[in-house]
Amino acid sequence: MLREVMETCRRNLILFGVFNIFLGLAIGFGLGVYSLPILTAETGLVNAGITAGQSTIERRGEIHRNLKGYDSLHRGEGTIMFSNNAVWLDSSLSPSPDYRLYFAPIFVEIGKSFPIVKSQSV
Repeated sequence: MLREVMETCRRNLILFGVFNIFLGLAIGFGLGVYSLPILTAETGLVNAGITAGQSTIERRGEIHRNLKGYDSLHRGEGTIMFSNNAVWLDSSLSPSPDYRLYFAPIFVEIGKSFPIVKSQSV
C-alpha cells in the first residue's frame, strides 16, 4: 500500500514538474512577444521634426481610443498627419509587432466591418 502511494506521488510530481516547465515557457514566450516591440521600437519624432513638417501637412486625422470594438490590448490615441510624401503619427499606440495603415474611402469604426471596404482601401 505504501509503495503504491509513493509511486503515485512520484508520477504526479513528474507530471507537475513537466506542466510547470511548459507553463513557464508559455508565459515567457507571451511576455517576449508583448515586450519585443517595446524593446525594438525606434525613437519617435521630436517636436522640432513635427514643427518642421507642419507647413507641408495636407490632412490631419485623430485616433480615438473610445471607439466600438476596441479591446484592452489594441489601443491608441493621438494625431495622424499626411503630407504629399510622408505620413507620421503623433500618438501613443499599444505594443504590437505588425501595425498597418489603410486609407479607407469611408469611416470604419468596428474592425469586423473593415473587410467590406478593404479592397477599396489603399
